[in-house]
Amino acid sequence: MAALLTANRQCCWLLSHSPGPTRPGIPDWLDVVVALRALVIAAVLSVPSIFWQHLSGTIEGGSHIYALATPPVPAIFGMLLLLACAPLLNRLFSTPISRRELIVVFMFLVLTIPQTTYGVSELVIPWMTTHQYFATPQNDLHLVTEHLPSWYYPQDPEAIRQMFEGSEDGSVPWRPWLYPLLMQTLLMGLVYFAGYCLVNMFRKQWTDRERLRFPLLLVPVSLVEEETVGSHVPFFRNPLVWVAVVLVFIHHGLNVAHSFNPSVTALMDYYRIGGIFTDWPWTNFNNVRFFYRPQVLGLAYFVSPDLLFSTWFSFLAQPTVATIADLFGLREDPGFPFSYEQGSGSFFAMIFVLFWVARGHIAEVVRKALKADPA
Repeated sequence: MAALLTANRQCCWLLSHSPGPTRPGIPDWLDVVVALRALVIAAVLSVPSIFWQHLSGTIEGGSHIYALATPPVPAIFGMLLLLACAPLLNRLFSTPISRRELIVVFMFLVLTIPQTTYGVSELVIPWMTTHQYFATPQNDLHLVTEHLPSWYYPQDPEAIRQMFEGSEDGSVPWRPWLYPLLMQTLLMGLVYFAGYCLVNMFRKQWTDRERLRFPLLLVPVSLVEEETVGSHVPFFRNPLVWVAVVLVFIHHGLNVAHSFNPSVTALMDYYRIGGIFTDWPWTNFNNVRFFYRPQVLGLAYFVSPDLLFSTWFSFLAQPTVATIADLFGLREDPGFPFSYEQGSGSFFAMIFVLFWVARGHIAEVVRKALKADPA
C-alpha cells in the first residue's frame, strides 16, 4: 500500500505541475484526442516493459529492484525511448507530442509496471492457491480456505496443482482462472483508487502547507523540460549526467559480463563487511553489508540527510540491540529483537503521525465533504 501511495502521489504532483498545451486556442476535442494518444502510446510502451520485467524477474530469477525502484527503471527507459522517437512521431501527427503527454506516459508506466512483478502479481497469484496446495492435517490450512470467498481462488483442484507443478503439455488452464483473476484485478483497482483518493485528500496539505519538494520527481521532470534562456543546463547537455551514465554502464556492464564469463572481474553491488565479526558476541553483525549500487546511491542523492541517517541508524540498531541482549542473556525468546514486528509498528506510527500533523486539513476536508463544497 505504501508503494501505491508513493506512485499515486508522484503522478498527481506531475499532472498538477505539468504544463498544458503549448499553443493557445486548441479546441477541447483536440485536447481529448491528444490525451487518448498519450494513453495509446503508454499502453504500447508498457508491453515490452512488462515483458522485460517478467523475463528478468520471474523466468530468469533476476532482481526485482528495477521494477520496484522509485521510479521504476523501465518507466525512465520508456520515457527516454519516447523522447528519442519524438521527432519521428511529430512527423506522423499533425499535433506534436507535448510535455503533458510525456508526463502522462510516464505516469502510466509508473503505475502499471510494479503491478506485474514482485510487488503485486507475483505475490497475489501464489497467495490465491497456497492455502489449498500446501494444506495438510497438521498445518490446518483448510481452515483458511473455509473463510475465503469462492471468487478468491480457482475452484478446480487440477488447475491449482498445475500452478505449482506445471501441466504435461506446458499449456495454461485459463478457464478456471478467469473469474478469480478478474476479481483480483477489480480488487487491486479499488486499492489503487483508494490510494488516489488519499493522495488527493492530502495534496493541499503536502504541497501548500508542508511544502514538500518531491525531489524524486526532478529526474522525470528534467527529462522533458524545455530549454529556456537563463535557466540551468538542460538535462541531456549536462556533462555530469553523461559522466554518471558512463560510470553506471561500466559498473553494470562488468557485472553482466561476469555472469556470462566468471573470469571477468565484476564490481558487484555490495561488500560484506560483517565477515570480520566471527567471534561472540559480535556474530549479530555477520550479515552487515555495505551496498554501493548506483541506483541506491542515486536515490540517496535526492533523499534528505535526516531520512538517510534514520535509515542506516535503524539498520545498525537491530544487530546492536541483539548483541546487548546476548550479553545480558535476554535472547531466550525466538525472533528477538522482533525486527518484523518493529517494522510493522513503525508503519502504524508513521500513519498516526501523518494524520496527526494533517488533522486540521482533514477536519476541513470532512467539513467540506459534509457540506458538498467542491472547493
